[in-house]
Amino acid sequence: MRRTLTVLLGGVLAAMGAAAQSHVGSQADWELRPRIEKVARNIGQLKPILDQIQPARWTVEGGSAAYQKQQKACVDGLGYVQNALARWAAQPDRLSLMLETLVRSASLSQQAISLSEGVRRYQNPAIAELLDSQLQSVANDLDWLGGLSLDLAVQREKELDVAQKEAQRCRTQILQSRPGKN
Repeated sequence: MRRTLTVLLGGVLAAMGAAAQSHVGSQADWELRPRIEKVARNIGQLKPILDQIQPARWTVEGGSAAYQKQQKACVDGLGYVQNALARWAAQPDRLSLMLETLVRSASLSQQAISLSEGVRRYQNPAIAELLDSQLQSVANDLDWLGGLSLDLAVQREKELDVAQKEAQRCRTQILQSRPGKN
């Protein structure tokens, strides 16, 4: 029984390894890390811009107090994205970390776009332009990240399919080789 499980597990692992190596679009960790670090730098450039935004002063000019919450949410969201990026850079092959980074970055971007409108109206159009410019860079990173996430998800599905087929082949082979079965 132990030998049977060892053969079965060995076949599955070999199939998964072959599927992973045959994927043309996959990138090695050493190829992904520099791009992840570039994304982290782009995201990090939002911090000094967000620090210049002062929505507490906008209420005097008719701005909603909700902008204060939104600005805080952007600052907090930036920290969450940076944390996700750091963890993903440490383990670039983790799809869950990649997706967390994508979701958190997209959320931050949407909040910051809305905040930019308030900055333009109640504080300083030049700061809004800086924020918009940096958000465009983040949008480019989000496009790359979305494509990469999709590619990796497709790759993992193929690996799982190959592993399941190999496991079924091994189970069938084991059942056919049992004594007394003919």
